[in-house]
Amino acid sequence: MSLAESKLSDVAAGHPVPADAVAGSVAGEGRRGGDGFFQRHKLKVLLIALDAVAIALAYFIVLFAGTYVRDTGTLRAGVLIAAAVVAGLWAERSQGLMLARVSAVRVVELTRLIRAAALLAVVVTLFDRVFKLDMRIRESVGGAFLALVFLVATRSAYRAWLVYERSHGNYGRRVLLVGADEEAARLLNLFSTHRELGMTVVGVVGDRTEAMVNHLEHLWIGEAASTVELAETEARLLEQAGHVMVSPDRRIDAQVIEHVVASRPELSDE
Repeated sequence: MSLAESKLSDVAAGHPVPADAVAGSVAGEGRRGGDGFFQRHKLKVLLIALDAVAIALAYFIVLFAGTYVRDTGTLRAGVLIAAAVVAGLWAERSQGLMLARVSAVRVVELTRLIRAAALLAVVVTLFDRVFKLDMRIRESVGGAFLALVFLVATRSAYRAWLVYERSHGNYGRRVLLVGADEEAARLLNLFSTHRELGMTVVGVVGDRTEAMVNHLEHLWIGEAASTVELAETEARLLEQAGHVMVSPDRRIDAQVIEHVVASRPELSDE
């Protein structure tokens, strides 16, 4: 075990770190409960499931509350609902709505949900015309509009629930800071103060003297020049650190971050 790995292991375990700096990290790991696909992508799976239910419910209401089922039967309605769910999830994916960095900004999320709803109406209409399921355009558009309303509601509830859980130390990200300057210290203070952000700093890579000056020595694991080596040869470091953040004032070769993310593609997003 290298010195850097040993230090990060100690930091991740919470030994040398003040309680207020990493409060809740152990609880967050407990809620993950495993390394399987579902456990690693639990939040994304939950969000996709909520979106699918919202879209299905919207078209179910439109088709069953109107005259469509009475005129054409429940089988065709079921086919259209299934097609709407698939089309809706595809439209969301095309707008980047499955990415945490997009969904984190409420205005951006709402704008892209509107675009996704428009795409949903178009795709469902085309599906109906190709397979001749006798769906009216107003039903297709009405279902897409209602789906938009439900998606906004379910995603708002999901966001509120996630903020609550993260404020209690659950479903957090472990962050590796690249840079040990004043900005890195401010980021550490921000994440420690606002636990609802779900960020727990488990290590700092940068100049050791600078880390000591900015009171980050308890998190320091190595020099910035060793970041690529950590990413390529110390795989267990990145197993413990769920995200890599670069201090805005730190000048670091972009290749360094590319190597870090390439070694663990899931670090680029949730």
